[in-house]
Amino acid sequence: RTLALADQISYNSAISACEKSREWCQAIWLMTLLHRQRLQPDLITYNSAISACGQGSQWQLALLLYSYSLSQLSTRPPASPASPASPASPASPASPASRAPALNLVGLNAALTACENSSAWRVALRLLVTAVTADGADVVTDVVTYGAVVSACGAAGAWQQAARLLDDAQMVMQPDVILMGAVVGAFATAAKWQGGLATLFPGQDIATANAALNGCGNAMAWRQGFSTLQHLSTMGLQADLITCNTLVSSTERATQWPVSLWLWHWMAVDMICPTRNTYNAVASACAKGFRWEKALYLLGQLKEPDVITYNVTVWSLAQCLHWPLALHLLHRAVSSSNADVKTLAAALGACEMAGKQWQTQQLLGMTQPLGIMRILGKHRDNYQKRGYCGDIS
Repeated sequence: RTLALADQISYNSAISACEKSREWCQAIWLMTLLHRQRLQPDLITYNSAISACGQGSQWQLALLLYSYSLSQLSTRPPASPASPASPASPASPASPASRAPALNLVGLNAALTACENSSAWRVALRLLVTAVTADGADVVTDVVTYGAVVSACGAAGAWQQAARLLDDAQMVMQPDVILMGAVVGAFATAAKWQGGLATLFPGQDIATANAALNGCGNAMAWRQGFSTLQHLSTMGLQADLITCNTLVSSTERATQWPVSLWLWHWMAVDMICPTRNTYNAVASACAKGFRWEKALYLLGQLKEPDVITYNVTVWSLAQCLHWPLALHLLHRAVSSSNADVKTLAAALGACEMAGKQWQTQQLLGMTQPLGIMRILGKHRDNYQKRGYCGDIS
């Protein structure tokens, strides 16, 4: 009997290791071996296997194991360490074994998380409703339970269901910042910035506020996002890099280059170091607003510009017919291995719109060393008609 208990513990440890390493196949295999040795899986065994299946996006298996665990553990008497393999006997209604479904909250949460990871939000919703409303069920759900279902709904843009779940959760518990963040994220995914901002209240964390700001960006509601930034301090929150990048991206989509530039300067004042993505988003906003000189200035401020930085800047110069500067930046990009087809296409556009046929022909000659001649094949007929070069297909 002691050996059997040791084997049970060993199996639990092995299945738990499979869970952490996302090896759901190995976890199922170990469950099979455990049954072959006539050992009884316990709550830890089932929950670890359910979680392993969830980590591997195998939500069907996770639900099957969860359902099986309820049926098995509810009819099994509690095994003592001294006699883990004792013969089964009927459990009384008041015994802990008869309340196993209520006690297996960890398994329920693991099954719901499996549905969340697989975007099976309808299944997660049905599972939660079944667990709470089943006859004789006394499951005490927690924020993890609701958070998993809300996140699954949010990933699918089902913000109405997420809002209803928040109302249900508030009737039985005090939602924490994780649950509130999941609800705000659901609004953000569906670009329902009004609901996301209405969910914010003092005491929440900056991650929740960032999710609401992301919803403003998705809905092109940059003014509301900008207003929220100004009121973060009243909620006891301090803007971080994600906050600023989210707002910069929002203003870039709306072509509000003055606001993007203001945010970039404000980050320096507030001791928030902008990243390359910040520079690229601000430069893109300036390019969309035909402010090539601002984009060029930002390029000069960035220590290590990348392909996107050069593409945005060359494109802004092409729009304003500044072909000499566009060619200069193209050569810089090529020499630093930061050029691609878009860089060349922007420089070609600058020369073509300015009527510089010789420069256009020279640029086409660069396609061979750049290794991108094949991508210009769709422009072959246009360039051949203009007499720029021979066959470039």
